[in-house]
Amino acid sequence: MTLGFEAPVARYTGHGTDEWFVTIARVGKASQPPAFNASVAQVAPDSWLIDIADDDSLNRSSLAFSDSSVSVRSDLDGDGVWDDEDNCTLVANADQRDTNGDGYGNRCDADLDNDDKINFADLAIFRQAFGTTNADANFDSVGTVNFADLVILRSSFGKPPGPSGLHSR
Repeated sequence: MTLGFEAPVARYTGHGTDEWFVTIARVGKASQPPAFNASVAQVAPDSWLIDIADDDSLNRSSLAFSDSSVSVRSDLDGDGVWDDEDNCTLVANADQRDTNGDGYGNRCDADLDNDDKINFADLAIFRQAFGTTNADANFDSVGTVNFADLVILRSSFGKPPGPSGLHSR
């Protein structure tokens, strides 16, 4: 079982009578030594939680295990929100801003007409919102709708919104 993407990972490799073996390593460039912080907490008499973050805490994973199960959680974008609860799993958006309430964070939701694809119809809506304080078109949540928001729309053009841990595709 492996956690994370280009981040520190934990791998449950088995257990003996009274021991668990967990290997922690970095996925990515082999020339870099592993650099991470890990904490271990006993959460029940037979259950443990290992929380792992790289040195700058941009990537975080968690491995929970007991005598009968192993569960995995990760935060691939490093925004402090677990991926299965994150409305924008690949782009950091700690505030989880979702002004249209569709389960996709504004930072990864340039689908302004909510048809599950970002296309020319969304660009037309964006054009009308440019220079205003339209909350749905303000993808970066900074001030007014401007060129920074256009860059976000352009990078997602032709794609669906997301991904979001709140939706399954």
